[in-house]
Amino acid sequence: IVDDRFPSLNISAAEGYTENYPLVNDKASVAGAYWLVILEKAMAKLNVNYTGINGGQIGEAMRFMTGMPTNEFDSNTMSEDQLWTHVTNGFAKDYNMGAGCQVSHFNMISGHAYGVIGHATLSGGASDGQKLIKMRNPWGTETYNGEWHDGDRRWTRHLKNQVGLISDNDGT
Repeated sequence: IVDDRFPSLNISAAEGYTENYPLVNDKASVAGAYWLVILEKAMAKLNVNYTGINGGQIGEAMRFMTGMPTNEFDSNTMSEDQLWTHVTNGFAKDYNMGAGCQVSHFNMISGHAYGVIGHATLSGGASDGQKLIKMRNPWGTETYNGEWHDGDRRWTRHLKNQVGLISDNDGT
């Protein structure tokens, strides 16, 4: 049973935790839907509380939400070509995909899950053949500052059009 009371303030720092993680969903969507807030609360109840769903595995969450089997791949143990093959095959089969990092890189959050929402191989100019994976932070904010971030000088109008890049703090 999930009631209609939802926490709206994360007080983890006040309770002595070293990091203060915001709740993913503490209000209705722009369209006024509350289903994601209810889904997050149900998952938290299944895992004792909201702390129990903080820092979990993306595959575990997808298994809970879809009932479908999942696979995990460690990008540290494969070549870039092998990773690219997994990503392109996943999109060809319309799989839901996610990614995470256990160590912070380029301002991506350690122990945090990201949705894999696209991929592209750039064509033209010095960046011809460059492979990119598009990910989204479910918090809806963008902090990535590595190669090919929104403000990277290599983005030309032509390349932005190829991937549909919109430079905005939208989490992608």
